[in-house]
Amino acid sequence: MAHESPQWERTFVLGTKEFLGLTYWDKEELEMNIPDVEAATRAAMLWQPFIRKDDQLLQCAGMETDADFFKVFPEYHLVE
Repeated sequence: MAHESPQWERTFVLGTKEFLGLTYWDKEELEMNIPDVEAATRAAMLWQPFIRKDDQLLQCAGMETDADFFKVFPEYHLVE
């Protein structure tokens, strides 16, 4: 998980074969019940909408994350 991160050996994702990640309530439960967890964040891939720019049709991609995503993954930065 996240091998580009300098902390990759200490970074884990929770899930099953069908689903990876934390749901809305899971993050709170994880932080309350496992005190060794230093930080937890949620990230979800968004649907990939098509947008039109002039005569060009573009497919977009994005993520929805918690505000503390950049605390867990400091190597990522917003460019705009």
